[in-house]
Amino acid sequence: MFHSVGTNRVQLLLSEVHRAAERLPRSVRRLGDADVRAPSALPGWSRAHVLAHLARHADGPCTPRTSSCT
Repeated sequence: MFHSVGTNRVQLLLSEVHRAAERLPRSVRRLGDADVRAPSALPGWSRAHVLAHLARHADGPCTPRTSSCT
């Protein structure tokens, strides 16, 4: 079920996403090899798994199998 979200709330959330995206590279640069290999907050995923996932999906809505973009 979808809930109505006000425009102000959406703008606030998008602003938070943009700030987090700006912080991510700085945070990653501070990680050492052991830090990257450590478990993440996601069960079964290391921080390396999360970083690889983010890197592979950073370019947008392209599907790896077909190289098509929507």
